[in-house]
Amino acid sequence: MREFELANGLRVPAVGLGTWQLGKDSDETTRLVCQAIAYGYRKIDTAAGYRNEEAIGKAIRQCGVERKDLFITTKIDDVEHAYSDAKEAVYRSLEKLGTDYLDLCLIHAPNSRRMWEHAKACGYDQSEYRKKLNSEAWEALCVLQAEGVIRGVGVSNFSVCHIEELVQETGKVPLFNQIKLCIGCYPLQKELIAYCRKHGIQLEAYRPLGRGGIAKIPFVQWLADKYCMSPYQVGLHFLWQEQICYVPKASNRERMQENLREQENHFQEEEMEHLRRIFIEEKWAEVRNPDVF
Repeated sequence: MREFELANGLRVPAVGLGTWQLGKDSDETTRLVCQAIAYGYRKIDTAAGYRNEEAIGKAIRQCGVERKDLFITTKIDDVEHAYSDAKEAVYRSLEKLGTDYLDLCLIHAPNSRRMWEHAKACGYDQSEYRKKLNSEAWEALCVLQAEGVIRGVGVSNFSVCHIEELVQETGKVPLFNQIKLCIGCYPLQKELIAYCRKHGIQLEAYRPLGRGGIAKIPFVQWLADKYCMSPYQVGLHFLWQEQICYVPKASNRERMQENLREQENHFQEEEMEHLRRIFIEEKWAEVRNPDVF
């Protein structure tokens, strides 16, 4: 499986399984994760906020693949950003997942309405909460990485200003940033992509297929015909050529296998540039402002 190397040397599979709202209940979630691992997935993406870590932990134990051969990512919840809260959140995730280490742990979001409600209840104003407690959460993750509890640490949904605040407060640059990214919304993330590349921060795309919306784009359809690919394979292959990881969600066998399949084609640079410039003004291509997430 294709991999990318993080700034600390940790190797990350390019493709993983997204598990947000995967399965109608915990048993189905476990079954689908086991099925994905059987097909060849080795990276599983979850979060405390997804409320499915226990189901995924059950799949890890049942799948027949050794833990060391899997790559497990989770994220601490929005209201767990004080130093001690963040540490406790990681250990809760470890218990639910049934593992003694995480391959990657991320701060799920720099801001959210739930965070502001929590901040107000704790006596913080918005700017104080973001700058102080996000930095505390980041310090906690970095300490756990130094202790070997986490192999790699990063963020999710962080814009340039949020990353710069962390670096200014702690002097430590995230290894990873998971963001909403697909053909159709690339122009909205262009500045952030350039910033992360400049500072050695590996990007990962969630909703990389735009909830299926990219299949409607005429140029994507044209490339699919040209290279004998599906429109969804075009979307994922574009991200791979951009050196961006991706975690599509899939619940049926054909789509799981299609998303995992590697392509030998290489899009021409003018084709890549065309894909980068496509901008779709529809909800599936919307990038929400992290300050009102």
